[in-house]
Amino acid sequence: MGTAEQKTLDWIDQAPFSFSGSAMTKASPDAVFAVLADHERWPEWFPVITKTVVLGEQREGVGTRRLTNIPGG
Repeated sequence: MGTAEQKTLDWIDQAPFSFSGSAMTKASPDAVFAVLADHERWPEWFPVITKTVVLGEQREGVGTRRLTNIPGG
């Protein structure tokens, strides 16, 4: 597997792969973000993820970096 390169958000338009999804909920934005921010539970709602670990000192919030294992990805 190659090394990851940091890209600007403009790169998204030229990315070789794109994934999207959507869901409707009555939960508040804070409740939804709390679920999405809980990286240790990501495999519960996205079964293809086998493991996610935080990179660096920042454990939560905007700017937190994570390494996620997706077999074949």
